[in-house]
Amino acid sequence: MLRVFLTVPAIFFGLSDGAHFSSECYGKSFTMPSDYSASLDKGTLYFSPRIGGSRRVLIENGEVRDPRIQVSGSSVILTQLTEKDNGRFGVLGAGDRVYYMATLEILDCADERNVQYGNEVRYKFDRKVQFLEFTPQHALDQPVILWNRADARIRTRGQVKNNVWVMSRATQADKGYYNFRRKDKYLVSRLHLEVKEVHSHYEGVPHTVLRIDYPWTGGEWTVFYTSLETLHREIVIKNGNIVWREHTFSGRIHAFEENIEIDPLEGTDDGTFEFRDPQGNVALLAQLNMIPDASGHIASLVAVAIGVLLMGIVCCCCCKKKCCKKDKPTSQTQAAPNVYYHSPDHPSGTASPAAPVPPYSSVFARMPVNTAAPTEPTDHSLEPLTYQPVNVNVNPPQAESTNQSQFAALAPAPTFGLDLLSSDSEPRFELKGLNFPSAPPLSSDTPSCNVYDSDKLNFL
Repeated sequence: MLRVFLTVPAIFFGLSDGAHFSSECYGKSFTMPSDYSASLDKGTLYFSPRIGGSRRVLIENGEVRDPRIQVSGSSVILTQLTEKDNGRFGVLGAGDRVYYMATLEILDCADERNVQYGNEVRYKFDRKVQFLEFTPQHALDQPVILWNRADARIRTRGQVKNNVWVMSRATQADKGYYNFRRKDKYLVSRLHLEVKEVHSHYEGVPHTVLRIDYPWTGGEWTVFYTSLETLHREIVIKNGNIVWREHTFSGRIHAFEENIEIDPLEGTDDGTFEFRDPQGNVALLAQLNMIPDASGHIASLVAVAIGVLLMGIVCCCCCKKKCCKKDKPTSQTQAAPNVYYHSPDHPSGTASPAAPVPPYSSVFARMPVNTAAPTEPTDHSLEPLTYQPVNVNVNPPQAESTNQSQFAALAPAPTFGLDLLSSDSEPRFELKGLNFPSAPPLSSDTPSCNVYDSDKLNFL
């Protein structure tokens, strides 16, 4: 009879229940602690899973209950570890109490691989591998043989060539663990595959067309739409066919061989399109964000700018018109010509207040004025006032002829009436014109005696 001795000191178990901790990779082996020994025909080895499940017996009365246990001498080895081996190992002690002597943790030492939906997966393995085993992530206790070197007919998923396994168009159904084992089921290598859906982003403009391509052509896709504003989820395409009942895109969505089209887009179409294959795997999540129509925005800005400009022009015109009405009398008064009146209609000796007397140099600069002496006898008691000619050079002598012609062409020819301290009966100076080509200039050397005698000038 095979006997294995497990050290089971009851006192020690009572003090340190499950004190020995070990961790091993998936598919490897675990050796029970050698410090414990007991006769198999008298002792029982128990295992309690960490998560879920009930306690089970591994060895009882010298009989091995689990085919993965190997007994060699005083050693007990548990081979081909799986996720189910996470837990504690114990023996039956005094009072039918189980004392746990070791805790085992199974590590996932697999090669990690993350791919997107529809991508290809390649994995090179050792030539000693005899078969490929797949354990779905949602069913770890249901392994499936995908390939066997000894039986070429077993090729349920992917192909093997030159010790390279190739799987095309990966989906979420392919998520899980791929175990490459030898003929004796020893685990040579392990692959953990994770498959994620494809994410894409679209920016839409109102009144334009949106096209979203399928992950691949020819599939009977089902499309769900979730509104970003209301979070309402609805189906718009089912198994490649448009859903005709009322929904957000009724009359605007079209299904083709390679894509779907929404024509036209509206400003409230923000949301997510979820594409699923016939097996229900999520292949694509397309995010749609609507942006304002740039042309319409620019047109509205231009319209506002034109309106503001027109209002400004109208306001300026109104203000200018109002200002012109207020300033009209003043401007007319200022624009009146400098004229002195000497007529019955205007008081003699009175100048217009709005027209200051121009300097003599501007009136008499070009002509000598000869006033004849009065024929009436004068009072010899008074010394007559004598006006001597004054030579005034307004412009340089070399420019005299030029300035005279320019002055004659530019200056108007008004008739000035001057009343110098005299009444209407007295002689007055009159200018018939400013252009006297025969008159000598003021700078001429010709002598001239101008005498003006008047009784009105008798100040004494």
